[in-house]
Amino acid sequence: MKNIDENGISFETKKKIALVNSLNPYVDITPFELNLGIPFINYPGFYVQHGELIVYVTPAQTFTEKNMTVGYESDLRGISYEVWDDVTVHKGKTSDRTIHDNVRDYNKGDLIITNKRIVFIGINDNFELKVSDISATKIIDETSFIILSGSVLRNIKLDENLVIYAYGFINYVVSNYKNGVDVYSVLKKQMEEITPEQINLCRIINQEAHDIRLAELEKKRKVRMAILFSFVAVIAMLAFFSSNSTKTYDYSALELIDLPDHPRIFDKIEDATKYYRNIRDDRVAIVSIQKHCRCSASLTAICSFFLTASFAH
Repeated sequence: MKNIDENGISFETKKKIALVNSLNPYVDITPFELNLGIPFINYPGFYVQHGELIVYVTPAQTFTEKNMTVGYESDLRGISYEVWDDVTVHKGKTSDRTIHDNVRDYNKGDLIITNKRIVFIGINDNFELKVSDISATKIIDETSFIILSGSVLRNIKLDENLVIYAYGFINYVVSNYKNGVDVYSVLKKQMEEITPEQINLCRIINQEAHDIRLAELEKKRKVRMAILFSFVAVIAMLAFFSSNSTKTYDYSALELIDLPDHPRIFDKIEDATKYYRNIRDDRVAIVSIQKHCRCSASLTAICSFFLTASFAH
């Protein structure tokens, strides 16, 4: 079958493993995706209790949500007059309306899921919930879910590609506890039954997934660099033609402003355009305030994008 290797593992599965492993430094999801057992976990410093094992660990955030003032909206009543281009005078009443919205305050940390506890370890927030006390879980959007334990409600946010694992493993340990299943014994047995050949297969697939991820990143880097070089080439050509222009000027920019018939204020943009067109100085461009702002913002955004892209991994 197309895109299936000799071990029956698809290219899409390897891509998924590569992406998920790149987002989570504590877990190799390979054995789970190959239906061999729980993920391989490396999270030193967390001490399990007797009869407890770590099922899943992931970087996460807790958050609180508050309704706060996020801005103001003006309500104009009356008549507005356009005095000249880009200048408007308003006559009448003006009032401001306060805009409120729900704002989240996030705390970074790690979410640890065991067969006995759900633990969050962070800088500004920490909690520990017993699996036996959890009464409900619910996904609230593509990156967040809630855990209800008694009267305590905890909001959890993760990368959208990791939510399904954290939420799924929490429901797994909670539902099995409610049904009287000894999760510790079940998972211990799975871990003991995995063969050296299966472990070696996981290592091979993990490496292949890693190579796929590197190839994708390299391809994206080359595309961005090609765009960057094209951009630089265009700038260089413009600079070349500008430096080789046959047109010469016998006055500086300050001398231009000091010309006897140079007006200090133009009533209309058409007058300014006509004046500088007659001078035939292509160093001067006449634009409206709005167009100048748009051009400046666009140039800043383009430069920022290429500077970021050139350093992207």
